[in-house]
Amino acid sequence: MKKEDWSWLAGTFWYVPELYLPAPQFSPDGEPPIWMSDQTVWQITEYEKGYFWGNCAVSVTLAEDAPANDTPNGLCLTGSITPDGRVLMSFMPINPAGSALATSGFGVTTLRETEWVFEMQMSANQNGSLLLHWAYMYQCRPGDAAWEELPGTKYSVPGFLEAAGFSTDVN
Repeated sequence: MKKEDWSWLAGTFWYVPELYLPAPQFSPDGEPPIWMSDQTVWQITEYEKGYFWGNCAVSVTLAEDAPANDTPNGLCLTGSITPDGRVLMSFMPINPAGSALATSGFGVTTLRETEWVFEMQMSANQNGSLLLHWAYMYQCRPGDAAWEELPGTKYSVPGFLEAAGFSTDVN
């Protein structure tokens, strides 16, 4: 397998396409899952020596309520990527207990058609229930349709990040 230089990740934005928004939420009482819509945006600001970090904005809403105008949550994104594209990421709430409440995601980068995508999986505590989600995360750039109208939300990518408390200098 070809070893990739992942330094190009710095300064990129990633999102969940419409097809991959559904995420089941399981309660401890054994009831059938409730289907949620999980839109996540990554703003990878830095990359160094196989590690990257930046900002993450997340909105989890009932699937039947999407697109939603809910205010997304802001998280600190950290990750590592091996030369062959295996990925480990953590998403920490921006508060003193952040690392204790971190959500981890695992995945791999893969070429789909002509572009790199992240194929990711995660599980997280969601108000006493367990939210599972896997998705292909696609890169998003100014001028892309998703940049202006983020699937499952009523936001643009910059608007979504700004609503989560991050400043973006790309519009």
